[in-house]
Amino acid sequence: MALVLDASVGGSGSNSYCTYASASAILLMDVFKTATWASLSTSTASACLVYATMLLDAQIQWDGTKETDAQALRWPRTNAEDVDGYSIDDDTHPIWLQEAVSFYSFFLSQGDRTLDNDPAGFKSLKAGSLAMVIDKYDRIPTIPSIVWAIVKPYGTKMASIPRVLERR
Repeated sequence: MALVLDASVGGSGSNSYCTYASASAILLMDVFKTATWASLSTSTASACLVYATMLLDAQIQWDGTKETDAQALRWPRTNAEDVDGYSIDDDTHPIWLQEAVSFYSFFLSQGDRTLDNDPAGFKSLKAGSLAMVIDKYDRIPTIPSIVWAIVKPYGTKMASIPRVLERR
């Protein structure tokens, strides 16, 4: 069965915050990504858009609340504000969200960022009594830094949300 990209706002079958055409226009502004994105088949690019949307919704606790319980995706939202304190329109997917999905899609098209990283490098290595320290900064983050910079004003990474253990 072929993937059908559905970027309708608030739809019960929506699976992307960005259309292929919108993503292509957004990535056209980045001279380093344009040719690579254009070389992808429409079906591969669409799959990356759907996957990027799913990953963002899974990894970000968005500000505000879902507009309706019938919508498939977590946007549109109520009680969400832009960086200037204005309410975010719930009739469209905000341009910043489309940009985040577009850039995330590009990076996903270049490799699976969700794979567990094998130790790629060591911070230090000692031969006597063998002591190795893995360099945690040589890992590729799941969310690319440009994508996180775009979405950071509108939510919190799930991993950074404090969890409370409650015993009964």
